[in-house]
Amino acid sequence: MKKINALLHDVTLIDFAFMVKLAKRYKTVTRLAVGAFLILTSYFYFSQTTVHSKKVFFKMTSQEDTGGGRKIDELVGDVASNFVNHNEVKAMVSNFKFIHLLAEKMVDSPNFTKLDFNSPATNSLRKPDDLFASCSSRDCKVRILEAVISGMYDIESEIGTGRFVLTVTTRSALTTTEFINYFIVAIKENRLNMALEEYEKKISHTEELINTSRKDVYTKGGFEKVASLESLEASIARQHDKMKDIIVRLNGEIHQNHFQEVRLKTSEVAANTTVGDQSKEGFEQYQAITKNIAKLKQNIESLSSIPESSRSPSDNVILGQLQTDLKKSEAELQSLGKISRNVAHEQKFIDSQMSNQTDYEFDYTITKQKLKKLQSESEKAKSDLSYLLSQKAKLDNELLALKPDLEYLKKMETKLVGLRMLKSGARANVMFEDYGPEVSSFKRNSAIKIMSFSFFFVGFFMFLALMIIYLLDDKIYDEREFEKCYEDLRVIGYAPKFD
Repeated sequence: MKKINALLHDVTLIDFAFMVKLAKRYKTVTRLAVGAFLILTSYFYFSQTTVHSKKVFFKMTSQEDTGGGRKIDELVGDVASNFVNHNEVKAMVSNFKFIHLLAEKMVDSPNFTKLDFNSPATNSLRKPDDLFASCSSRDCKVRILEAVISGMYDIESEIGTGRFVLTVTTRSALTTTEFINYFIVAIKENRLNMALEEYEKKISHTEELINTSRKDVYTKGGFEKVASLESLEASIARQHDKMKDIIVRLNGEIHQNHFQEVRLKTSEVAANTTVGDQSKEGFEQYQAITKNIAKLKQNIESLSSIPESSRSPSDNVILGQLQTDLKKSEAELQSLGKISRNVAHEQKFIDSQMSNQTDYEFDYTITKQKLKKLQSESEKAKSDLSYLLSQKAKLDNELLALKPDLEYLKKMETKLVGLRMLKSGARANVMFEDYGPEVSSFKRNSAIKIMSFSFFFVGFFMFLALMIIYLLDDKIYDEREFEKCYEDLRVIGYAPKFD
């Protein structure tokens, strides 16, 4: 046990310089250690499974920012933040529904039997056929795959960019590529389903509010009043049309009645005309003035039938001018005095006017009766319109109290239409970038890491081996060993060396 002192050091406990000397002395052990180091390094490095990894970048917005929904939500007062944080994304991709959907996509892949679902952290060479050997149905494979794929991907967020990084790591490039492709399909489908479910919940809630509001409005008689108001407005519109038709016909009859009156008076004047010795020229002047007076009266009657509120300034000017002309013509006619005609066929003309006078009186009577009837219809139509307008005003006052309820119901129905439009146009709110790094292949543990491990492992056992061999060796090779082993002996001389 005295040789143990040769291995010890006052400061470092183990004399490493002496251990190096022992390594040089026992070269066989050193060679074996170097061989073991190379063998272990090669074995651990090359026996590792090659890992294939790829990163994909994507962005995600909230469901409220999908399909232009924020504008409609702002109109109906339903605005939410469009920020999606890392925890929400992690929770979504860890959700059972998402994992189940992803597993179904993978099982349905044409390359399913070629995919390697073994963990990159193990060196197992289990094939899909072995993993799913106990399964006879698709659902069984999906259940097994759900427990396997959760450890094949990870999602991290990029600070300040709003992007997320999907990292997929498997034991084959094909599995990595297929996994990413189906992950993209699954997350888009999942987000779309979530959006549809969210819109369905909003639609259902809105429909409940609408039904409640409709019951309240129905209890207060709102719908009946609205229907009555619509019916009244339609009746008022028809009554206005009827009034317009009556006014047009009334104006026509007024003109016709005036014409018949003027014709009758002209006939009476002509029939009572005395035929004397006046010249033909005087009679023609008399006849011209009479016709002009009749024409002026007809025009004045036409303009006078128009209500003053409906006349234009030019109508008033024309009416004044016609009245002035009428006065001048009547004065001129009066200045002529009693006119006698001394022309051919004078008596025959007078006889014809007397003969036509009866017909003119009959036509005038009929026209006057029609005018009276139309005036009566006009008064009745005005009365009916006034009644309808009063009923409408009454309903308007009653509906004014229901206006808040009706406005609320209208807005909720508008929101319902908007939500249904959003649901029909919903899309996945995930945007994956088309560019990115290709699939990278590497060993799970680097060569330097394995060499370091092998070096310390082999060095430890080499250290033990050198210590054991040294302790079992009964030879002393130099003065230092002698002094360490026999500290109680004094050196009295040195044996000579012979060349």
